[in-house]
Amino acid sequence: MKLLIADDEALIREGIRNHIDWCKYGIDVVGVVENGLAALRILENEPVDILVTDIRMPRMDGIELSRAARLRYPNIRIIILSGYEEFEFAQQALELSVMKYLLKPFTRPELEEAVVQAKDEVDSMRQVERQMNVTLDRLQRSLPLLRDRYLNDWVSGRLLGDDILSKLQLVDIEPAEGQHAVIITVIDEVERTFPQMSVSNQTDMLSVLLLEEMSQWMKESGNGVAFQGKTREIVAVMSGVVDANQLFAFAERIREQARQAFELTVSVCLGGLKEQLTEVTQSYQEALEAMDYRFLVGEDSIVPYDWIHLHTQQSWVGVPDEYTDKIISAIRTGQEDLIRSELNRLFEWLKGIQSIGHSDVKVYMTEFLVSVLTAAVSSGTRLKDIYAKEYNPYAFIVSAKTMDDLKRELEALFLDLSRFILDKRGDRKKRVIEQAVDYIRLNYHQEDLSINVLSEQMDMNPTYFSKLFKKEIGSTFTDYVTKTRLEQAKRDLRETALRVNEIAYRVGYRDPFYFSTLFKKHTGVNPSDFRDFR
Repeated sequence: MKLLIADDEALIREGIRNHIDWCKYGIDVVGVVENGLAALRILENEPVDILVTDIRMPRMDGIELSRAARLRYPNIRIIILSGYEEFEFAQQALELSVMKYLLKPFTRPELEEAVVQAKDEVDSMRQVERQMNVTLDRLQRSLPLLRDRYLNDWVSGRLLGDDILSKLQLVDIEPAEGQHAVIITVIDEVERTFPQMSVSNQTDMLSVLLLEEMSQWMKESGNGVAFQGKTREIVAVMSGVVDANQLFAFAERIREQARQAFELTVSVCLGGLKEQLTEVTQSYQEALEAMDYRFLVGEDSIVPYDWIHLHTQQSWVGVPDEYTDKIISAIRTGQEDLIRSELNRLFEWLKGIQSIGHSDVKVYMTEFLVSVLTAAVSSGTRLKDIYAKEYNPYAFIVSAKTMDDLKRELEALFLDLSRFILDKRGDRKKRVIEQAVDYIRLNYHQEDLSINVLSEQMDMNPTYFSKLFKKEIGSTFTDYVTKTRLEQAKRDLRETALRVNEIAYRVGYRDPFYFSTLFKKHTGVNPSDFRDFR
């Protein structure tokens, strides 16, 4: 606590400094001066908490000094000493919020009591300031959460009328004058850039990075804010928009930046332009509808709400029989290229019907799939036989994000159906198994050789391929590979001077101890003994 004393009488100022134990109160006397000007110089160089000053002093009196001190340190505590009882001085002191007005002659206890009171008031004020700083710091750290909450409340319609602007200003957002529109950005797919992270975690991380990038652009241009929506999509509210071309140009920038900076494809969905802050809710709902429409137009696209209603709504009765009949025929006859080409033709036709809603597409594609699977069942084919478990073929229709996703899933299912039907007739079994055996013969030395790797090479479902392999060969895939490797190991032990660990590596085992254990289990002797008894 810093105390400054100003009095033109040396006896008084020295008495104040020397006859009170200021250290006992935690007070440091930073200056004892004879006039207001000298005191002002000290005030200019360091902060002072308590000022004790006489009224009558040369060069600058106590009233002027108090006024100057109050300007520099609004919270300073001032004690006026005066030998005059003129009302005008007391009145000026009151105007300056002087804490105490002591008339000379005063006693030491009176002055001591006044200074201690001033100290207590400064202590209380400091405590309030500390509490205020803690509160402000916590508020500052919570501001991003509060900001996102208010923005989500705004677009969702939970803020009304004048409450919108007041809440936004509270989190330092001042929407520009002009038209407003909502943009929703959705990350399409994420490549496994970081294998140690799940796709979901990668999506979250890249979404945050893209949101930060967009927020920076909008801050620089001063025409909007970006934030994370309730379902992790990126929502931006553009303000001061001139026309739809400007909005579309910003959406194009989002797509390009996502591709260049993060190697992502995104879909950008645009709500309509609105004049009032209260209408932003409607623009948000339009952007959500455009996001649903993305199912029809596909990924890596810009979808303005206006596109959805360009065409007059027309009735639609489902997938024409010609597509269904050709695909069923192609499945039964094993014409895989025809299955793919007819599906492509069907989906191109679907995309051309711009008035249809995505929910309608899912309903009619479910009916289409029912027709195909009914034909398969009538020929004795069940999905449980193909996948070796109960399988819901309609789940992916519900979960598909785009028509392209839906087409890929249908193609995979129809190819599995076709291959299974042909296998039941024996048309493919022999050829597939021969190819599998040849592949094992050429690749047995690969450590990662597995049923999944081989079924992928054969372009078949792993579960079904595993059952087919065992049925045709008479042993499991694992047993067959083990037998092939050990037979080659026996030849190497008989015909070469390679060490046991080298032979283990040559036949696909990176752990020599495991190889030796496996060898003994199947032959009854370890590799070294086998070589000695050859």
